[in-house]
Amino acid sequence: MEKSIINQTDFDITVTLYVAELINNNFCIKETHTIDIMPNGHKDIIYGNVVNAFISGIEVCADMNGTVLRTSQKSGSVESPFSREVNQKHLIEVKGLRSLDIELVS
Repeated sequence: MEKSIINQTDFDITVTLYVAELINNNFCIKETHTIDIMPNGHKDIIYGNVVNAFISGIEVCADMNGTVLRTSQKSGSVESPFSREVNQKHLIEVKGLRSLDIELVS
């Protein structure tokens, strides 16, 4: 299995794919694959095998000028919209990253 990942941000990113085996329409995570991609860069990642063929989650981590941002999306079922999309498409584009939108009050 192979996916192409494009980093369309201005930051170095680390992308982790969570690869799972499908058991009774539910995912059982068996392995992870991690790559680093430079700003506006592109890399291909080879993952899985005949048994562990499904991506059940993606995590993106970036150091944004001293603030580490880590965000992920995961699914436990092959029937979720996220699972269908990520497993049917060949290309993953990371288009943007943002920090939390919070207000600190004393």
